[in-house]
Amino acid sequence: MGRLKMLLGLAAVALPALVHSFAPTDSTQDADPPQSGYLPNHNMDPALVASSLAMGWKLTFNLNEVFYAKPLVYTPPGAPNEYVITVSNQNIVRVHDGLTGTLVKMRMLDPPFASSDSNCGDMPNTIGIAGTPVIDTATDIMYFFSKGYKNGQAGPQGPINGVYKMYAVKIPTLADVAGFPIVIDGHNAKNDPTRYFVGGTILQRPGLAMLGNTIVAGFGGHCDRFNYTGMLVAVSKTAGVGVTNIQAMQASPGAPSPQELDINEEGGGKAGIWQGGMGIAGDVNRVFFITGNARGAGQNGGANGAPASGKTYLSTLEQAVVNMAVNPSTGELKQQDYFETYAYDSNNGGDTDFGSGGLALLDPTVFYGTGVSRIALGAGKDAKLFIMNADNLGGFAGGKAGADNVIQTINVGKAVLGGCGSYPLEGGYIYINPSGMGLYAYKFSRDGNGKPVFTQAGVSDRVFTSKSVPTVTSNNGAPGSGIVWLTDVNWGLQAYKAVPVNGILIPIVFPASAATGGITKFQRAVFGDGRVYTVRPTSLMMLTGGGVKVNQPLTCTPNPVAFGNVMTGQTSTLQVKCTANTAVTNPKCNITSPIFKCPTSALPATVASGASFTFGVTFDLTSAAILAWQNANGGNPLPPGTQGSNINVYTTAAASGFLPGVVVPMSGTVVASGGYLTVNQTVASFSGVFIGGQEPSQAMKSVLLSNKGSAALVFKGFAWQDYYANGMPYHNVTLPIVGNGYTSPTFPAVGSTLAAGASLTIPLVFKPSATGIWASYLTWWSDGGYTTLLLQGIAEQGAAVPSSTSKTSFSTSKPLSSTTKPLSSTSTTKISTSTSKPSSTSTSKPASSSTKPASTSTAAPTSTKSTAVPTATGPAIKPIVGGYNFKGCWTESTTGRALNKKTLANDLMTLEMCATFCSTAPAYTMFGVEYGRECYCGDVLSAGSVKADNQADCKFLCPGDPLTYCGAGQRLQLYALGAVPSSSTSKPLSSVVSSKSSTAVSTAKPSSSTKSSSPTSSIFTKSTSTSKSASSPSSSALPYITPPAPKQVAYTWSVGWVQTSPDGFSRPMIGINGQFPCPPIKANMGDTIKITMTNNLRNQSTAIHFHGIFQTGTAYSDGPAMVTQCPIQPGGSFVYEFKVDQPGTYWYHAHIGGQYIDGLRGPLIINDVNAPYRGIDTEYTLTLSDLYHSEAPSLINYYQSTDNANQNNGAEPVPNSGLINEALGVTFPMVSGKKYLFRIINMGAFAPFYLQFDQHDMTVVEIDGVYTKQTTVSQLFITVAQRYSVIITAKATSTKNFAIKASMSTDMFNPTIIPATFNTEVSAYLVYNSAAALPAPLTITPVPFDDSIFTPYDQKAAFGPVTMPIQMTISFGTNQNGQFRGYLNGIDYIPQKVPTLYTAMNAPLAQVNTPSIYGTNTNSYVLPLGAVVELTLQNHDSFAHPFHLHGHNFQVISRTSGGPEFPINIPAGAPMRRDVVQVMSDGSVTIRFVADNPGIALFHCHIEWHVEAGLTATFIEAPTELQAAKLYIPVSHRDVCDVQGIPRKGNAAGNSNNYLDLTGANVVADTDMWGALVTKPGSPAPPFPLS
Repeated sequence: MGRLKMLLGLAAVALPALVHSFAPTDSTQDADPPQSGYLPNHNMDPALVASSLAMGWKLTFNLNEVFYAKPLVYTPPGAPNEYVITVSNQNIVRVHDGLTGTLVKMRMLDPPFASSDSNCGDMPNTIGIAGTPVIDTATDIMYFFSKGYKNGQAGPQGPINGVYKMYAVKIPTLADVAGFPIVIDGHNAKNDPTRYFVGGTILQRPGLAMLGNTIVAGFGGHCDRFNYTGMLVAVSKTAGVGVTNIQAMQASPGAPSPQELDINEEGGGKAGIWQGGMGIAGDVNRVFFITGNARGAGQNGGANGAPASGKTYLSTLEQAVVNMAVNPSTGELKQQDYFETYAYDSNNGGDTDFGSGGLALLDPTVFYGTGVSRIALGAGKDAKLFIMNADNLGGFAGGKAGADNVIQTINVGKAVLGGCGSYPLEGGYIYINPSGMGLYAYKFSRDGNGKPVFTQAGVSDRVFTSKSVPTVTSNNGAPGSGIVWLTDVNWGLQAYKAVPVNGILIPIVFPASAATGGITKFQRAVFGDGRVYTVRPTSLMMLTGGGVKVNQPLTCTPNPVAFGNVMTGQTSTLQVKCTANTAVTNPKCNITSPIFKCPTSALPATVASGASFTFGVTFDLTSAAILAWQNANGGNPLPPGTQGSNINVYTTAAASGFLPGVVVPMSGTVVASGGYLTVNQTVASFSGVFIGGQEPSQAMKSVLLSNKGSAALVFKGFAWQDYYANGMPYHNVTLPIVGNGYTSPTFPAVGSTLAAGASLTIPLVFKPSATGIWASYLTWWSDGGYTTLLLQGIAEQGAAVPSSTSKTSFSTSKPLSSTTKPLSSTSTTKISTSTSKPSSTSTSKPASSSTKPASTSTAAPTSTKSTAVPTATGPAIKPIVGGYNFKGCWTESTTGRALNKKTLANDLMTLEMCATFCSTAPAYTMFGVEYGRECYCGDVLSAGSVKADNQADCKFLCPGDPLTYCGAGQRLQLYALGAVPSSSTSKPLSSVVSSKSSTAVSTAKPSSSTKSSSPTSSIFTKSTSTSKSASSPSSSALPYITPPAPKQVAYTWSVGWVQTSPDGFSRPMIGINGQFPCPPIKANMGDTIKITMTNNLRNQSTAIHFHGIFQTGTAYSDGPAMVTQCPIQPGGSFVYEFKVDQPGTYWYHAHIGGQYIDGLRGPLIINDVNAPYRGIDTEYTLTLSDLYHSEAPSLINYYQSTDNANQNNGAEPVPNSGLINEALGVTFPMVSGKKYLFRIINMGAFAPFYLQFDQHDMTVVEIDGVYTKQTTVSQLFITVAQRYSVIITAKATSTKNFAIKASMSTDMFNPTIIPATFNTEVSAYLVYNSAAALPAPLTITPVPFDDSIFTPYDQKAAFGPVTMPIQMTISFGTNQNGQFRGYLNGIDYIPQKVPTLYTAMNAPLAQVNTPSIYGTNTNSYVLPLGAVVELTLQNHDSFAHPFHLHGHNFQVISRTSGGPEFPINIPAGAPMRRDVVQVMSDGSVTIRFVADNPGIALFHCHIEWHVEAGLTATFIEAPTELQAAKLYIPVSHRDVCDVQGIPRKGNAAGNSNNYLDLTGANVVADTDMWGALVTKPGSPAPPFPLS
């Protein structure tokens, strides 16, 4: 300690030998009680910080443990050093010695609340303790709130069973204080007794405040889910007293009424207290806090409200700063003041809520002025920093002309997600970090009247995420010693000198040994005696300026690593050299940022002391890396500018006294490859104005548009939306009007440019026509992206007009244009104010249903053009293009292409491009553009092409010129030289579209049902005449054919190994009867299939699933091991027997331990003589599969290893090649003029495929066993386990042969583990002439694909009404053992000790419908017979996943698009049915099915690696009826269980005496997974082979 004091510039002092309590350097709550963020008492000298700060120790905990609460520092009586105390999301409390890191005490409370029960992905895994505790130094007691379940057991148990308790524990023993914990649930709000505290629906996030004998806590929501209301809770510190008061933030009479009683209905008032975790500010006998968005306009009336005093009770405290009086003795709470910004109602609906950050009370001895004795600061997502009088906050609309009645409002540019810090020395400064901007400093002063004023004084060069609260230290109050600290999620711990120099905040550069790596979001630096404590996910760190210091095991140079400028689309690699300071073992490189990459090759296994090794790190700005960055950052685009991360080089063994690794900071500057449009602020708020003659009658502001790209950008158009208008339609900017009530005297012209690096000032004038609040969104579009600004203003009645003309309702005061939304591809859904994050516009990010309207929304900083923009002059119909005259919107032909002479497709299609193409030899007199990107030429329209009844059908915008239209699906934007030569069946062109058709699209009325946000270039080309008549089987004109008599189709199989070379590489594959590929199963409808099989795999068990077969009445034959049967042991025999009443294309595969990866898979074809297509001459089966050169067990073992989780972020192994019919170069004989049915099956384990037949279209007639209306396509996207049956008509001549190409989609392949032998494409051939040469391989380009158009032939309507809605979320993460697992609702599937079917068949009737008896980790849902189940699956992963439901096909009711590649536009009418659906990355899908098949139905991702990782749920379907059916389990099924000692009765744990006792059930994945192997190897599998 003495050495530490000396190093920190303090006089050495004699310390007591044994006892000292509560050191003045302790941190006993979040920052300081008033949350000023200024901490002078921690002996932090900036000079020593710069020279000596170093990592003292670092502790790592389990991989699912996260520290949302800040650490505390406390020195209890008798402690040898200060202690650092942490509480976690897993309800674990720890006390460590702050000097050494030694664990002093640990306590595990009740199991934490499962995040899956929160229906919100913000806090993965578990939600235990999230709010920072507070320590009473007079009693050594720490208080905190913990979330769990009422029964004290692990979850998930459903939100209704959640509970909050307040604990009081002694430090350091962590023993409960008598009378604690206190249960908070069941208490109601004193200001509204109808509103109860329901712990499962709310979250305690802000740090606690302690006032006398009272603890005060704030509660918000989980992503605004459930029927919750924000609450402030006071609890007594006296044992036995408990809750003393609760105040609901939304209460009667202003709250939504009637009060919703169902917790799952989002009918509560919301207005949560969240504050990004920042503590509640306390001041003697009052607390201050900020609330978030709410539901409805509340008591103040929103747009039409009247000014209100903050001293008057407000029942709806939404988007408000609140001053709540606290009686420190009794714990009574009483509202005594508030401030609510006049724009709160529009903030409710625009993801600009105030309460994203906390409130700071400043030092009243420095920060004061005339009439202001104490200043309060608050900022939020609306980008405004409010400077308020803490004693008179401002009420609502109490300023001049209805403006905010605050001291000062500073527009800080972007959203603030944390809070403010302050420094009361050297004149006084405050600090704030807006999102994606620098750290800003504002200097305090007073104007001539003594009024407080803050002026910008400096900003940092580096930009940060705003997910940290600035915290300021000084060396015991010495001027010049101020340090501003940030804890950034990318840059880690950062520090700046508190006083700016020449407008710049000067960074304090730490020694290399102080690098922390990225910090957990919403943390702040915590201080002890000359020490800094902070947390990363799973880790606690201490940095010190002296004292005991642990050494770095490696010295790496350069440090930091600086890449400089790198343009998007490119990469830069630098070499890092590390020298060992001690012998280290197995060093490994880890980087968390997706745009910085570790080397693909392994580092040396051992490094001797003094030895060195070198490796390359890459700044990767390729499209894939940028997309990954965007997905990891909430969908926000990667902006130009400096980005940072850290290299973590860690070791598995290092000498005592050395850290387990070293952190090296990195930085690189992103340079956009084209233009990149930004606006300098997200919200422009105007001061109040008067109506009726009194001044001011108008207000002015300006914003700055900038091009931060590397090339000039071109403005494409401008539009505005009135926030309060029904549907928020777009209005094209017609100068000077740029919003409802807003004008601009100068504005860029459409087609004008903005040079790289240039800026443009846009003056804005607010001059409304009536009183009220006026809010509009103004959007600028360019070929460098688009950006949106929220305009907010308020107007009051002036004195020149009689006061009887009160504030007018917006329904009458705002005359709105009749212009409809000029974008058919943009949703016109009204913005709801009932949720916190609705989309205010829907033009960006077509893959998401939610947009952040005030940010630049290019997907990446590239020069790609925006694909859908409303403009000041359009979109419009061009009457003449290249000499061709517009002839209207025409349909496709019923016999082929309407124009069929030549064609061109281009992702940047324009009308001019098509006109040039069709006028170039050979030239044609007509051209048409379809699907936005396809150009067709000809001289005559083919039969059946007619003028569309609705001329607005041609609504796709041209991607290369979004000011014009380029047709639509099955619709041609038609142009011709002269009259249109129509076919005899075409409608005559009676007239040319009038000149009005060339005006802005506001005269047209495009369909409001269009959902895509961008014009799509689809591959779908026509619906045949058959599809029009085939609305149902009964309407078909096809004659009925008597089917063959049912029979038994018997197979006898020996399943064993076969040495073979499917792609030229010899390896053993699993075959049947000595053959590989495995044989097809073929039967007719009504037949019974019987398979008698013997397992001759020697050391592997097996089980076979018949994919897509419902198994009605034979649930025991479905096949998944430990679900409907026991595994079939080596040497065992087994019989599958089931009837098939489903026609179509299916397949079979092993369903155990990833075994089908090694080849146990084959087609299963059920013929139907009455199929709704006839005249097929020959049937072929075409299978697609991915081949691995290594066997599955070793791949699975490494895939589920902690090493893979650490090294490759849990990546899946990448296949070596693709196969068609399990081979290369397969041929399909073809005869001219014949008709062929190809049954296509993706039997792969991982990869989707694009499939295309050269110069042969495919007419789809069946998908996944469901007949469809016939639809012709040129290319298919087939994800894992999907099937398509297509008709291909042979060419009329047989002079040449044609290629077939299948190309893997590689989106999910980790580029660092690609094997050297790697072929993503495979060819096959249509052979017309065996004597002719085979063609060169076909080159295919993936084109947009939407399988929603494959509607069922029977036109079955959507099932309903829904009786059982289910919500699931997809996520990935590490479990407590460090394995990378897949989670549905936070649960990874783990097989149990009894097959689930047998549990359902044998459980007592009173318990058979209880999900828990099937095991928590089977993720079971019990479905009543006949239930109409609607399952919504939310994908929180950045990759798409194919989900399969056993026992059913389902209807796809809704689905988000997957970007331009997968534009989903579900047509009206009968929904698509299938049994495998792709849920898009970061998207969702809603499916429906009827629970009419008693048994066990798995629901899982069909990527086989993800099955092994646990991405599975279980439906227990009609178990009561299942028992009543008294299924007879075949003898062979019973035998394989009995031989292996697997029980056939009992719950998941094998307990048949008490089905509710799950003791011993499997709850954690096996740490040594080897697939289906019976005897496991003695050592772990090596990393994925790269050969």
